[in-house]
Order: sequence, then C-alpha cells, then structure tokens
Amino acid sequence: MSNSYTAVGIVNYPSAQLAAVHGLTDMLVTANRFIQELRKQDTPLFCVTHWCLSSDEQEMQSQFCSEASVPIQQDVLLIPGSLNSESGSKQNPALLEWVRSQHDTGAIACSICKGAFILAQSGLLINRTVTTHWALEEEFSAQFPDVHVQIDKIIIDGGDIITAGGVMAWLDLGLRLIHRFAGSEVMLAVAKFLLIDPCGREQKFYSAFSPQLNHGDELVVKIQRWLQTHYSEPLSLEKLANVAATSVRTLIRRFHSALDMTPTSYIQQLRIGKARELLELTKLPVSKIAWKVGYEDAGAFRKVFQRSLGLSPGEYRKRFAVD
Repeated sequence: MSNSYTAVGIVNYPSAQLAAVHGLTDMLVTANRFIQELRKQDTPLFCVTHWCLSSDEQEMQSQFCSEASVPIQQDVLLIPGSLNSESGSKQNPALLEWVRSQHDTGAIACSICKGAFILAQSGLLINRTVTTHWALEEEFSAQFPDVHVQIDKIIIDGGDIITAGGVMAWLDLGLRLIHRFAGSEVMLAVAKFLLIDPCGREQKFYSAFSPQLNHGDELVVKIQRWLQTHYSEPLSLEKLANVAATSVRTLIRRFHSALDMTPTSYIQQLRIGKARELLELTKLPVSKIAWKVGYEDAGAFRKVFQRSLGLSPGEYRKRFAVD
C-alpha cells in the first residue's frame, strides 16, 4: 500500500461514465467516514484520485485528490464504463501505457462494463477470464479472441485484475473493494447508508436472449424464423431437420457453426426468454406460463429456468414484474 492508506486511482478518460467516476468516489469517501466512526480511526483508509490525459495527450495527470498529497503509484486502478456507442475505439497510447505500468508496479487493475476494452487494449487480459456488459460479449470476443469472456457474472475477481459487467456494476465493484480492504462491517454499513443491496447479483438475471440472425447461414436463419412462431410446440431434432429439408447431423453442425450452440439449447433459450416476458408482464401462474412456452411439466420448466438464470420463476417475478 502507498503510505498509510490505500491509493485508489479512477481513470477519467474521454467519454468515461461520470456516474461511476463520482459514484465510486462517494462510496469510498463514505467508507472512510464509517471507518472513523466504527473503529475510532482518525486517518482515512482510502485516498481517491482522478486521472485524465494532459492537454497534449502525452501523459496522465491527476485532476482530483481526496487527500492533501497525490500518490503517484496506485494500489487500485479503476477504469469506468462508457455510455459512448463506440465501445471498442482505440484508446490513447499514453493512457494504455500508464495503465500497464500501474499494474506492473503493483496496482490491482479493475474495469467496469466497457472499461474492459481498455484493459484488453493494454494487453493485461491475455488468457484471462473476464466479464463485461452482456450486450458486448460478441463485439469483445471478436476484438480480443485471446481473452475468455464470461458474461453471466457481475464480478470476476482474478486477484490482481477485477472486472465488473454492466453499466451500474460500479456499485458491486465498489462494495467488493470496500469489503476487501475495510472488511464486511464497513462494507455493510456503506451499503445500508447508500441503500445498495449487498447480496450477490449475476448478469444473467438481466441479460436478454436476442437471436443472432446476421451469421450468414440461410438454413439456420430459416429455422430461427420458424421457431419464433412454433417454439411452444412439441419439437424434436427430426422435426426441425424436416422443416429445413436437411439431416439431423447437418442441422446440428450448421447450428454450432453459426450460433455456437445446439438447436436444443437455442430452443431452450428462446422459451426461457418468452417465459421471462410473461413473468414480467402478466399475472399468469407459473404452471400456465410453462405450458404456454412449450413445457408440459411445470417442474421441469422450473428446473430449466433456475439453471438458466440462477433464480426460480417466482423469484424472477418478484424482482422484475411490472406492477
């Protein structure tokens, strides 16, 4: 650690999400307050700084510090997400070099949402398992094939690298860091004060199944379009193969090549997506929803739903139903 505190540098790069920059600052400063109250400790635990490119874009410079002196070496480096639609645009070389050097000299490098693109561009994520926003999985994987993406997770903690998925995942990351450096008592006090649910969440609670139709395989597209209106019917691989006028073996191979999943997995995701809509927008009993999306056995539907989302249908409805 730098000096007697934990130095936390937040990278305020062009288009960085300001809610994350200032929200994380507020969380960590609030943690300092509770550390003083709960432990009767006069000195703060966290020193928060904001870093941006200089006017000539040749180096990184501090633009804010919560304490009297600015620590040059960070213990934790936070790269927020961005609401800019150009998520994968190339970042300034000076910024990337600074991120690398901070990590190389001991900083824990953290990203939120699209911030993972910056960490990947810096070269720190090669052969690492990371997360980012679920809607960015395809774009991220295409740009960085040597990085393993696991978008079901809100947080993936690799020790020296922590990645958080989702635009608002800075809340989860902030609590994770407070827990790591200040302990559970302080983390829970901050969560209660800021009205943040400290219980574990997962991105799969929120991600939507969006069928990919731009893969270029007309046979697979034909089946996908047919399934949009026939997903609730009794289905078999043989029936799908007949619709496509092909063999079961060819059907499976083409689905895997185009979508990286089996036809059975695709049908399951499509049905679960339809079930989520019914749970959110209707008051139909779960057994009726199961039947409407193609499951004759409500118990089997509940098991598939729980396995897919990590929540039971009832729990999902409590979280997301529109009143």
